[in-house]
Amino acid sequence: MTSSGEREGVYEFGSFRLDEAEGILLRRGVAVPLLPKSFDALLVLVKNGNRVLTKDFLLNHIWPDAAVEENSLAKAISDIRRALEDDARNPQYIVTVPRRGYRFVSSVKAVDREPEAATHTVAVLPFTNLTPQGEHDYVGVGLADAVIARLARLAQVTVRPTTAVLKYVGNDKDVLAAGRELEVESVIDGTVRRADDRIRVTVQLIGTRTGSTLWADRFDEHSTDIFSVEDSIAARVAAHLALQITSDDAQSLARHDTENREAHELYLKGRFFWSKRTVEGSEAAIACFEQAIACDPKYAQAYAGLADAYIILGLQGVVMGGRPPTSSFPHARAAVDRALSIDDTLAEAHAALGFIRFFYDFDWSGAEISFNRALTLNRRYAVAHHLYGLSLMATGRMDEALVEMEHARRLEPVSLIINANVGWVFYHARRFDDALAQLQKTLEMDRQFVATHHRLGLVFEATGRYAEAIAAFDSARRLSNGGPMAAAAIGYVHAVSGNREAAGRVLDELLTSSAEHYLAAPYVAEIYAGLGDNDRAIVCLEKGLDERSSALVRLRVNPRFDRLRADPRFTRLMERVGLVAD
Repeated sequence: MTSSGEREGVYEFGSFRLDEAEGILLRRGVAVPLLPKSFDALLVLVKNGNRVLTKDFLLNHIWPDAAVEENSLAKAISDIRRALEDDARNPQYIVTVPRRGYRFVSSVKAVDREPEAATHTVAVLPFTNLTPQGEHDYVGVGLADAVIARLARLAQVTVRPTTAVLKYVGNDKDVLAAGRELEVESVIDGTVRRADDRIRVTVQLIGTRTGSTLWADRFDEHSTDIFSVEDSIAARVAAHLALQITSDDAQSLARHDTENREAHELYLKGRFFWSKRTVEGSEAAIACFEQAIACDPKYAQAYAGLADAYIILGLQGVVMGGRPPTSSFPHARAAVDRALSIDDTLAEAHAALGFIRFFYDFDWSGAEISFNRALTLNRRYAVAHHLYGLSLMATGRMDEALVEMEHARRLEPVSLIINANVGWVFYHARRFDDALAQLQKTLEMDRQFVATHHRLGLVFEATGRYAEAIAAFDSARRLSNGGPMAAAAIGYVHAVSGNREAAGRVLDELLTSSAEHYLAAPYVAEIYAGLGDNDRAIVCLEKGLDERSSALVRLRVNPRFDRLRADPRFTRLMERVGLVAD
């Protein structure tokens, strides 16, 4: 919204504060959820206080690169009035000028932005487990996760999330190389050993640039005192980073999500299994989170973890052929609802709810509210930026999607799935050269990651490089143990390249295996579309609706369905999924 060279401002009116740079509306210091385009509309109105702004003026400034109807503007104004608790019949802020437009009538004061405190970037690597026989492997990851959660509460610290550091599990990691790869100023590393009823932890804070040890300590406690170890590490790191800790910060650092130590330990174990991102790991995580909840039924974080585990289980079903969505996502929804009923300030739970609403419920407007709520609570939560970016991609808002994906990538620079999905967004935006460059960089990070090979295959396929596409998809199939997503992709390439016999063989193999393993119906629909069999493609897509397949959310942007776009049945399908046709 700000032109080149124009300073982004902060504006106060009534009990509200509008921060242009942060993209946030506050009421007495508390964030008020507001959709992005609604925020843009409010910003234009506030900057032009007491002027009548025509509907055309507002449409051109809020949607400069898109043709939208007046209904979109009306929805944005309604969202703003809800956020401001403004009555259209007796307005304090926005007056409707009949047949012309709108006028912002409250007095507005532009204020100076408070100088931001210097932020420190930190990574907490998984603690190396020194317990004999590796009996307590989960403790090293769990302890790192707990310290990360503590430090993430401090505004002056940007700490890499647990998902970003999992690749460094083990005792052979190069701490300085990890710090440079994670693009942080300092790294926390350590070891943990359990023996009888004792837990021994060594920890050091290392400066990435110099390699010098900024602080080191050792803790030898009863295993029941794991809370005190986590508290001490977070507090001493904050002190040695010379942070200006307020009393609120101190309370936040010392706050425990549960006071039940057994529940906490089970939660740490659940996060360890969840981090494996496999069907077996997810099932083990579910068992741990459920036991944690049995110990403390008010443990909101455990419910959020349970939701995350069911979501991973559902996603694995799509890629690997595990459980169908209907057997996983309702459980995830129940867990997330319970988490938010206990603590409505959990960004993780709101992001999970956004995912479920969009990719399972097909409720785009509800999903956007959840993603924005998550980012209002924690703008440094990479998962929320990532998932929001994917949902924006699916609705065709590619520029906004790439902005969110770049936010996520900056927060988790070594995340393979985020980097691969940046390429995926470029692919759906038909920017194939950019997609190829991004995916080749991601492949250099790790040549064993399934999604990178799959996304590369899509780009090769879209640009007519069919042999390279099949090779990339074959790598994805091998790495996913014959997963249906990659297998179906090979069938599609055979179909569009004219090898109908090979495409038919792939179809037969997939349909035979579907008797034992879940096969997402939209993948079969893609092969039929490639073969020009529109009727069977539509039937499979309708079956995907019954399955609540997440692959359907990409109907609007998936190049593989371009051949179906003139079919009115396809348009009706998109409408049923909550999407708008081009």
